[in-house]
Amino acid sequence: MASELDSLRDRIDGADQELLEALARRMEVVEEILQRKEVQGLPLFDAERETRLLTKVASLAMEKDLDPNLAERVLREVINHSREVQSRRVHHARNPFLKRAHKIAYQGANGAYSWMACRKYFGDDIEPIGYTSFVEVVDAVESGNVDLAFLPIENVLVGTVYEVYDLLAESKLHVVGEEYLKIEHCLIGLEGTPLDHICTVLSHPVALQQCTAFIKSLPNASYQSYIDSAEAVRKVKDEDDSTQAAIASAEAAELYGLTVLRRGIADHPENYTRFWIISRDSASVDTRIPAKTSFLLVTDHSEGALVAALSTLSSEGINLTKLESRPRKGTPWQYQFHIEMEGNIDEARIVEALDQVRSRARFLRVLGCFPSAMVGTTSRAQLEPEEIELSSLESQDFDSEVRSLPEKTPTSRQILIDSILVGDSSFTMVVSCPPDTGSETVEKALTCLRRLGQGLLRITGLGSSEKEIDGDFKRIQQLANQHGVPLGCEVQTPGQIPLYDSHADVLFLSSRQMQNMSLLEAAGRTAVPIVLERNISSTVQELLSSANTILKLGNQQVILCEGGIRTSESGSRSAIDLGAVLALKEETPFPVFIDPTQCVSHHNRIPPLVNAAQHVGADGAVVHLASLGDGKNRSTDVNIDTLLSLLERFKRKP
Repeated sequence: MASELDSLRDRIDGADQELLEALARRMEVVEEILQRKEVQGLPLFDAERETRLLTKVASLAMEKDLDPNLAERVLREVINHSREVQSRRVHHARNPFLKRAHKIAYQGANGAYSWMACRKYFGDDIEPIGYTSFVEVVDAVESGNVDLAFLPIENVLVGTVYEVYDLLAESKLHVVGEEYLKIEHCLIGLEGTPLDHICTVLSHPVALQQCTAFIKSLPNASYQSYIDSAEAVRKVKDEDDSTQAAIASAEAAELYGLTVLRRGIADHPENYTRFWIISRDSASVDTRIPAKTSFLLVTDHSEGALVAALSTLSSEGINLTKLESRPRKGTPWQYQFHIEMEGNIDEARIVEALDQVRSRARFLRVLGCFPSAMVGTTSRAQLEPEEIELSSLESQDFDSEVRSLPEKTPTSRQILIDSILVGDSSFTMVVSCPPDTGSETVEKALTCLRRLGQGLLRITGLGSSEKEIDGDFKRIQQLANQHGVPLGCEVQTPGQIPLYDSHADVLFLSSRQMQNMSLLEAAGRTAVPIVLERNISSTVQELLSSANTILKLGNQQVILCEGGIRTSESGSRSAIDLGAVLALKEETPFPVFIDPTQCVSHHNRIPPLVNAAQHVGADGAVVHLASLGDGKNRSTDVNIDTLLSLLERFKRKP
């Protein structure tokens, strides 16, 4: 039996080898294509071809009984890498000093996250040189001791690294590139060390801050700040003390010959740091490459001065990606602004905009124009919905005028819920269940949602205590994470929002809470997207008034939900108001869901309602597992496979 297993594993190894060889051949062709694009002056990227390619691969995957979403995801990563390679080749060829760079300064020691980001961008054919502080790094570039520097500028959890901004403002250096690095914190120590044996955890203060919950879970440990995460690993190694451990990267553990005792210990797993590449020379960016421009601005210390300066950028349709204020040294209560925008200083509209801002400014200095590191494709496979036989349903005909509704206005909002973009051409399916739903049923729903690629799971009926998070909620959350499906929570009280907004990707306010003012205000103060459902007895105007309460307090990520209005019909307690959906889509920028669950007595009536809502512009639908029975037995296990397979045809809007 062992030899048979080894033989099968050898076949897998052979298939992996073929994949790598195919990838290498593909990258060789990418290099040849880039050379021809350069000779002919063609655009670097072709979104239409990428869409056709992704669609073709997803279709072929289905023919071979493979998950089309997996095939599309793998190919998209390959395309993204090809884009990065082409962008970087062109940028370095245009700026030879980047290609010649060998000595790169960074803060920290080998194995530090800055060291990893530097090697990720430049590869192994460089000499990274670590310095103790950011000041020393900047001095090394200015003095010519190194060619370039790699400095962290912001982290998604901690925010801006203000010291770096301030140093660059006082220097004559330029920003010539950027790189993103995903941060995975690990607990590192001597091999075989039990966790309850650890007394001291060492790391950089930021890393310690990001792993607070894990450190607290160690029964006998306290933490101690250290100059750098990799240096902390070196200290544990040098002192050979099993009561000490460090928080750093797995690469640092390997470099210093220690053991990773626990991986992924950060409080929040989605942890990224953005780095800037700093040079004595400025860079020029090919206009075929998506670019950013960063500059310093000082305006008059008067009312409306900053707004007047920035209004110029708005009038040119320029998107700001960052706006920070910093105190001006020697001038108390006056500030300089660090601004980053999408655009290339070689574009006429950017030149014109900066000239107009300069005319309103007391000081303006461009820190640099550089390629955006986020050059990945936004294309998606466009598959026709699978045709499904509906024995109990007749096909629905709709008026031709409804079929030819106008497309959404340019002001329509698109809201990102984890990896799901709501409000684009895709149709989002939400499956709702109570927290005590069995794991087998939840697994079925999550499997279907993952296959759809445009769905999320909602938990209803949650309590208001922290114990709730450690019970059924945590169980379902772990299942959702395993399947890569975003998770939403229904909240009923203001106190639930701070309890769940750090655990959920979206929060739902039910129809009964539509006019709960304290809850609406709490929703307005969170940064998590909100789905607001219309009350059965409320008007559209009242729904919009409630949405406005949320918007005024800062949260701009609002999705409206039509759940039905009260009727006098005996067959159902309410009816979906398609006219309201149509009005909301034509007259407001909000994405709109429908929740037909309370409007039907049998699950086979849900698809026609969803179909009709799609044709008037709805962006998604909510279905409840508890209502998927046959009208007599409202069990969560009745017909779930049938219904969710029917819902697959609503993945993309008509």
